[in-house]
Parts: sequence; structure tokens; C-alpha cells
Amino acid sequence: MGVLVFDGVDNTVLDLVQCNEGPIRLRSAAASGIVAVSPLRGTYYVDPLFVGVETGSESNPFTTIAEAFADAAAKGLTRGIVFLAPGATCVEDVTFPLTGDWEISSLLSYGVFSATIQGNVVSNATASARRIINSVNVTGNLSGNCSAGSHRVTILNGASIQGTTTLTQTGAGVNRLGTGSPVNEFSGNAFMQNFLTGNVSVAGSFSGSSCVFGPGSLTVTQTSSFVDCLMPPTTTLNGTGALFYMQGCANSQGGPLTFAVLGGGFLQMQMDGTTLEEFARVSLVLSGDVRIANSFLGGRSSTTTQVTNVGVTPILGRLPAGLQEAQACLTLLANGGTATGNAVVNAVYTDATGALVTEPITTALNVAGAIGSKARGTLPFSQDGSGTVSWSVTGITNATGLSYKCDVAFKQAS
Repeated sequence: MGVLVFDGVDNTVLDLVQCNEGPIRLRSAAASGIVAVSPLRGTYYVDPLFVGVETGSESNPFTTIAEAFADAAAKGLTRGIVFLAPGATCVEDVTFPLTGDWEISSLLSYGVFSATIQGNVVSNATASARRIINSVNVTGNLSGNCSAGSHRVTILNGASIQGTTTLTQTGAGVNRLGTGSPVNEFSGNAFMQNFLTGNVSVAGSFSGSSCVFGPGSLTVTQTSSFVDCLMPPTTTLNGTGALFYMQGCANSQGGPLTFAVLGGGFLQMQMDGTTLEEFARVSLVLSGDVRIANSFLGGRSSTTTQVTNVGVTPILGRLPAGLQEAQACLTLLANGGTATGNAVVNAVYTDATGALVTEPITTALNVAGAIGSKARGTLPFSQDGSGTVSWSVTGITNATGLSYKCDVAFKQAS
């Protein structure tokens, strides 16, 4: 393996050491073969148990993260990385520098959090900045304010925040909280999730993967993206309108999931099939103007066995304004009595003029006909998005001994 040795202050390459076969790995001048997350200008090491002359190097580390950031400030550095010794527990409140790109990382990661910050972490930013917490367990809260005109990205990479996470912004500041999973140094496989245990509030957006939320709640104000995330019991959009892109998501706590909108805006959720099925399985509660798009809706709730007419029945969530498509099928299962009539599945919606409309989706099913008889159909329609789209079954005049299967699905037209 070759080791490219660079200076920890200005990234000047010092040496290339060929140790054995294998990939080249970067290290600082004082390092002993440990991979740096990135060759940032300003590399520090922290070990709370170290006794001796502290310089911030790997052989003579600082004993606190605060010392590392103070040394960086004294040298005028605007970016850097602080490595925590394996198994280290830093009992301190940590404050990131106000400007620049900074990372706090455990020195080794083997599928567990190998370092702990026993305290709170503050990540204020007065200019555009990137903050990373990599493979570290934080027992306290993560907080910070993003000043007007700046852009602050906070990245959790296989990290845990046991307290609350509160990221605010002033004026036109831009906030983003992201999560990912670090790559195992030896196997090359991503293996760790992020854990946000307490309430999470971001004045901005969330964009990430491999995150377990809850039992606290999640609140965002802008369009957000969730990939392979376990969602908390309650997710709230506190903004004027946004999209949620969701792929491979599920429920972290086992009970119902609530998505809510505050402030009079709307939330449009775009979910893949796996996410929609999982949410429907655990019960999905929608509060305020929450719309579900680009997925067939109704699922389990609209696949039923009926014995008579069906009143107006809402589907799962709202569809956005515009062209939609309804599909339905009726199958006659039994007529053990004197059932009569012609059953029809209807779509019930508010059209583009604001009028409540009931229109047939299927052809008529003669409920006195042969067992296994079917009536089916597809209905394109345009609705204004102001109300919940529903379905009904009408036309049965005598339901004695009747049993039939009703399948209904709605989607945004492609």
C-alpha cells in the first residue's frame, strides 16, 4: 500500500511511502496510516485522556475540541477537520467556528459510534459554511443560526444526536440538514445509520438518507428529500408550500404517521410504491392541505368486499390540481337472495370551476347476473385540488344476499 504524506497545515505533499500492495491512503505528516475524510487545511487530533505537551498532532493531541478550534482561529484557518481518538468521550459543549468548512470525526469507524461528545453542539454561521459530524454520538442538543445572506449545510454522516436538533435562520439565510452513511474503510460498504432522537426543527430543508427519526417530531419549512429513512410519528411542513420526495421510507415507531401543514400552505408528497404501501399499512394521517401525487392512491382502503351501495369514501390524501385518472373494477361474488340493480363506481371531486361533481368510472354491473361478472372502466378528469378526491358505489336497489369486490385507484395523470 502506498501512503501519500502531506503537511497538516497547507497540504504540501511531503512524501509517498510504499508500504505494501493496496490503494494509496492519505495521511497527515504526523499520522500513522489513518485515512483522512478529506485533505482539509487544518488537521487536528483530540484525545481527552492524553497527558503531555499538547500540539494537536496525532502523537501529541489536544484534550478538548475547543482547543483545536481555538488554535485554528489563531492561525487564521477557515477549514479543517478534528479527529477524535477511538473510544474518546469529550465532556464539553462544542461550538463550531462562525465561518468556514469544518468537520468533527471519530478516528475509526467499525459500524459503531467510536467517539462521543457528552454535551451540546452549536453550529452558528455568519457566512456560507459546511459543517460535518462524522461517526460521532452527541448526547446533547445540536443547534445553530444561519445569518442573512449565508448558506449553511449541516451534514450528519453516520452520527447520532440524542437531544433536540434546532437549526434556525435569519432573514434570507439558507439552511440545509443532510444525512448520509460513511463508507467502511476496509470493506468499502456503507453500514451506518444516523439517529435523530429528539424533536428536529430546520428552518430550511432536509435532504438525506439512512436516517432514523423519533420518537421526537420533524419540522421543515422547504422542499425536502428522504431516501431510506425511518420517519417520526409527526412530520410538519411549516411553510407556504413544498414537495416531499420520499423513496424507500418507512415508520420508525410502529404507530400511525401524521403529516401536517401549518401556515396555510400545502404539502405535496411524491412517494415510491414501497413507501406508500408502508405508510398505508401503519395508517397515514394527513392534517391540512397535504396532497399525494405520482402514485396510485387508495391501495388497501379501496380494495374491499361490499354487500350494498357505498357512500362517498375519501381516498388516501389529496391529489394536486390538474389532470387525474381514476380506475375501478367491480366483480360479482354472490347473489344468494334477490339482489337487483346496476352497480356503478363513481369518482367524486371538485372540478376546475369549483363545483362538486360525481361521475361514473365503470360501466354498470347487473347484480342479478352470473357470478364472476365484471364491470370496469377508466375516467380521466380535471380537479382543482381544493378537496379530497373520493369514490362511491350507486345503483343497487335491493342488496339481499349480495356480495361484490370493489377495486378503486386514483393517480395523477402522466
